[in-house]
Amino acid sequence: MMLSLDQIHTEPPPTPKELDWAEQGFLPPLSPLRCAWRRDVPLDCKICPEDAQARAWTAYHYDLLQCTLQQEGLPETVDLTKEPQTGFGPSDITICILGSPTSYLSVLLEGGNQCPGNMLLCLSPAWLSKVPSEFRPGEYSLLVFKAVTFDLGGRTTLEEFAPPRRVTYFTGCFGPCKVQGQSAAELARDLDCPTGGSGELARLLEDKLLTRQLMDQQARVAVPPTLAFTFKRPLPLRSVTEEQRVRMVELSGREGQDNLLQEEITAFLQGGAMEPYDQVVVKPSGWRWSGAQAVSFHAKSEQSCILQAVLAFLETLEEEESILLEAFIPTARVVQPGPSDTNNSPYNTSLRPNLAVRICAVVCRSRKDQPLLSKVVCGVGRADKPLKHQATVPQTLESSLQQWGLKDEAQVAAIHVQIKQKAEAAMKAFMDMEAGLSAEQRGGRRAQTDVIGVDFLLSSEDQVLQLVALEMNSQLCLETCSVFESMGRVVAAPAGEVARPLVETMLRRAQCHLMEGKHVLVIGAGGVSKKFVWEAARDYGLKVRCGNRTDAAPPRLQDRLARAAPPSHSPSLCYINYFMGVV
Repeated sequence: MMLSLDQIHTEPPPTPKELDWAEQGFLPPLSPLRCAWRRDVPLDCKICPEDAQARAWTAYHYDLLQCTLQQEGLPETVDLTKEPQTGFGPSDITICILGSPTSYLSVLLEGGNQCPGNMLLCLSPAWLSKVPSEFRPGEYSLLVFKAVTFDLGGRTTLEEFAPPRRVTYFTGCFGPCKVQGQSAAELARDLDCPTGGSGELARLLEDKLLTRQLMDQQARVAVPPTLAFTFKRPLPLRSVTEEQRVRMVELSGREGQDNLLQEEITAFLQGGAMEPYDQVVVKPSGWRWSGAQAVSFHAKSEQSCILQAVLAFLETLEEEESILLEAFIPTARVVQPGPSDTNNSPYNTSLRPNLAVRICAVVCRSRKDQPLLSKVVCGVGRADKPLKHQATVPQTLESSLQQWGLKDEAQVAAIHVQIKQKAEAAMKAFMDMEAGLSAEQRGGRRAQTDVIGVDFLLSSEDQVLQLVALEMNSQLCLETCSVFESMGRVVAAPAGEVARPLVETMLRRAQCHLMEGKHVLVIGAGGVSKKFVWEAARDYGLKVRCGNRTDAAPPRLQDRLARAAPPSHSPSLCYINYFMGVV
């Protein structure tokens, strides 16, 4: 084997996580000495030129992609921009992601396997353009002029399209845009194609108070005892009257709230729900605070420090944001029962080991709008410190529990069943809330949440293990599971498990979008054998024309169609026309 000199570098290449950390500031161009890939590729878009800062960010994301591919053992992206790709029409599937390559790598690779050449990654908003929809007045179509295309085996190509490809499914990082220009949230608003989220839905999903209330009241999932202070409740919570583990207190203003805050804090800390706990956490809740490290920990006895922490957040609080005061729940510490144990509980706990386990569950929307658990991974760390996604090495639930001291296979299987039930219940609660919103509140007629993450920890109550849900999130659990799969590729472990259901949902929604409004002729539709037509008509937004020999069937068919009426967020109503005679 011969080694080229251009493969020798004085410094190791940066890891994807190093590049991700750099994204928190304005990243200068990376040194070519640290790159093992070409950097002279044309990343600008002729249709929409970028300024210097935007070009630097596009180059940064391209370097991040190449670094990630290199870490995965995958080939470098091939530049095909000299010959623009042609031949794409309005009937072609085009799934487009605008976001960080590290956040969506597992989705992109799985998409390249399920729909080769139709899974596109845009590294800049300038590679996309919104134009008025030809089919839906008041909505927009999304066109892609340039993208990194994913194919079988992780092969990628940088391509330009002339004419541009029409996007049939769009998703991305819907959080606050860190660079100038249009963000994914702005591009996704009011599109005529399906979107896997929106800025409006991301605001709701990243609101810890809202999702905690949904898990507590709707999903019936245990959450930490919580006291929340807010100026104005999030819209979906304004009708909540009964409170269980989460208490909400609405404040009339910033000034003169000290006595009320002190009374509520004292009552909360001395209440029965807080009796088992010694520490509390104070943190802000709201989309603006997503990813911020603005969290403080206090002993339950330090009421003056807790009040000062709440007052400090109150000065910066905006409408519909909140301050959460919650119990710091210690992870249960497990020991194996000895021969003399007489406890019949399958989960015997003690306070000797000092490891904590944080459980990440990824849940996808599947067929018939049913939640489906796609992956569970864990992080293990010190029990006296909060575990963070970015600071732990992901591993399987089985190995984590074994390291923690729980080795019985039946107990591990029972815990996995609980995780599945509770994680899916959490997403079902969010989907039900989402279905009650108007198109404007969702950010568009076709906007819906297709994947969430749910974080759990294992606590103990009466010496029995109990799952406690900490929060929902839009990307953190997906990223953690993607990192776990990346580690598994090194030892040839099967990949794609976390993203497979999500990509299937993307493809199904894109296919339904292409079929929307199409006319289907059904002959002899009065029989039971054609029953499937009505569900398909609803799901695909079809216009059905039925041919029958007599006029006896139409009322019956119309009744079936009414029962199969689409939900409020479905793309369009189905229409039926009858005509008589033999066709």
